[in-house]
Amino acid sequence: MPNDDRIYEAYKGSMGEEFRQQTLLRVDWIVDQAKNCLQVLDIGCSQGIISICMAQKGSSVIGIDIQKENVDFAAQLLLSEYLDLKQRVSFICEDFFKFESAQRFDCIIITEVLEHIENPKAFIKRAKRFLKPDGRIVITLPFGVNDHPDHKKTYYLYDAYELLQEDIVITKVFMSDGWFGVIGDLHQDSLLIPCDSELMRKEEEAFFRLDRKLNNRIKELYESSQTANLKYRQQGEKYNILKEQLAKSQEQISELKSKRGEKQERYDLLEKQILDIKKDFHLTMREDIELLASLKDQFSHLQMQNGYLQRENAEYRRKFSMITDTFPGKVAVKGYRLLKRIKSKLTILFR
Repeated sequence: MPNDDRIYEAYKGSMGEEFRQQTLLRVDWIVDQAKNCLQVLDIGCSQGIISICMAQKGSSVIGIDIQKENVDFAAQLLLSEYLDLKQRVSFICEDFFKFESAQRFDCIIITEVLEHIENPKAFIKRAKRFLKPDGRIVITLPFGVNDHPDHKKTYYLYDAYELLQEDIVITKVFMSDGWFGVIGDLHQDSLLIPCDSELMRKEEEAFFRLDRKLNNRIKELYESSQTANLKYRQQGEKYNILKEQLAKSQEQISELKSKRGEKQERYDLLEKQILDIKKDFHLTMREDIELLASLKDQFSHLQMQNGYLQRENAEYRRKFSMITDTFPGKVAVKGYRLLKRIKSKLTILFR
């Protein structure tokens, strides 16, 4: 499983300020231990920032890593941001157990690597092959429990002594929060740093810092859980209130639906009445129109008859005038009028 080391991002601070400070301390310590070494082999170089930092101090560095994406990232970083160091740094993608080189190095860096190795003793023995007789080896390891899925072992100071004492003479130990480093060489006459009370005190101080950090974290988590519980209760109360409001709203919706049904029935009834009225209106209008048409026809007929009668009357008047204008006609009219008066008087006498 890949270890997913993102040391460059941590170094630049994109993974948080606290992690950045821890990473800067580790990188600076490693670079400081190799500052006078001309030829350096960085095993497990990850994203390449330690190799590049050592090149900035004047070393010629070969970085090797088994993960292609790490080597590609390191090579691109070198070309894009540190092009002036191109002649001093090279990166190789290869399993270190298969790595071969006739070159021997003044310093070998193994930082945050051994905890991922199934057989760390074999790894150290192989690393010794590439170290000059007067060279040094710089190793860092996570301190204490770290539940990374690819970690094969948890390391404390004694574990490092036990792992290295057969092959490496430990000459320096550095304890920090979350990690520790050891410096060793191949000289059998080198002064071995004994695992004495001073180292025990340093390890206990590291334990204390780690425990304090964990306790503070536990306290933060507890306070966060209390806050979360309070918010949960408050949200629960709000939920109950909203639930009641929802129930009331649903009742109101049901009432409105019922009223809407009643109104719909009334609307349907009114709509039917309007349709009936429209039908009656259209029927009445049709009858009235037919009546008007008939009256219009009768009126036209009467106008025709009236015209005919007026013409007949005018003709009778003309003819009557012609008669009354003659002497016999005048005598006849007077006789007619006299007979009419006699008839009227006789009628009155015989009633």
